[in-house]
Amino acid sequence: MSFPCRMSAAASCALGLFAMLHAPAASAATERVQRVSATAVCEAPLPVFDTTLRKRPIGITNQGGPSVFVSCSLPADSAAPPGGASVSARFAMIGEAPPVTVQCQLVAGTADAPTYTAGSIVVPAAGSAWLTWNGVDKGTASATLNFSCHLPSGVDLSTIMYREVDAAGGL
Repeated sequence: MSFPCRMSAAASCALGLFAMLHAPAASAATERVQRVSATAVCEAPLPVFDTTLRKRPIGITNQGGPSVFVSCSLPADSAAPPGGASVSARFAMIGEAPPVTVQCQLVAGTADAPTYTAGSIVVPAAGSAWLTWNGVDKGTASATLNFSCHLPSGVDLSTIMYREVDAAGGL
């Protein structure tokens, strides 16, 4: 890459080049929010249950008759302190089925020290709803966030959003 500079203006050209290449100091983030497709992070617990699940680029739908468990594992940031996370999952009713209740269990922490938090949401007919767990404490910074849901027939799990905070700006 060449920069058109006159020899007599070398100093100002160098200063301009330095200013152009030098990024201003930015403070570290205190919050990180990530959205992922359920297709990327969710699976049925056994292959036999996969037969009624339709995986699309934007979500997973239970197209069978019986409800199916779907488990999702989120990549948590080890720089984030253990407390203050939130996890949200969007469920939508596909078609004209009556409203149903989706029941889930959030598991946070490590294999040695897991914590469990139940949650449920009513998904309206031809509508959608978000299930959110707030104030999730992972126990340690290196812990993970996971949840499993009992996905009724005709329900789609699409977007998962999770938020981690660090007041010290370490994210």
